[in-house]
Amino acid sequence: MAGSSHVELGTLPDWIAAVGTTLAFFVAFAVLILDLKERRRRQASEVAAWFERTEDGVILRVINSSDVPIYNVRITPKFLGQKYDVVSYPLVGPGANYTPLTLPLPGSQQVSNKYLGTEMVFADSAGRRWKRGMNGKLHQRLRH
Repeated sequence: MAGSSHVELGTLPDWIAAVGTTLAFFVAFAVLILDLKERRRRQASEVAAWFERTEDGVILRVINSSDVPIYNVRITPKFLGQKYDVVSYPLVGPGANYTPLTLPLPGSQQVSNKYLGTEMVFADSAGRRWKRGMNGKLHQRLRH
């Protein structure tokens, strides 16, 4: 049988092992990508600003629960449909808890939460820009 070539394709267990190895690689790669995204988001998820009710009004609370500072912080309070002056900080240190604004409002317990809110933008320690909207959701900003 001159000129005849014969190719061994392997046995079924060999194919199963090859497919399993390939799938394991893709799963490990996907887990790595998700872990990197979570690490990137971790510090930003520990930063927030919101209105907190008191007996006769509301206070604006700004918190950085992370262990590193955030930068170029801008908070736009929105209260009863009005925008107030932007509250800005060049730096908010780790563990910071500020109350930069107090608004008196008799009967504040009857004001619906949909009329109380903030929008916040800031940079994390790696320089990535983030926005936390009125609904509290966090989004990475691609442009400054």
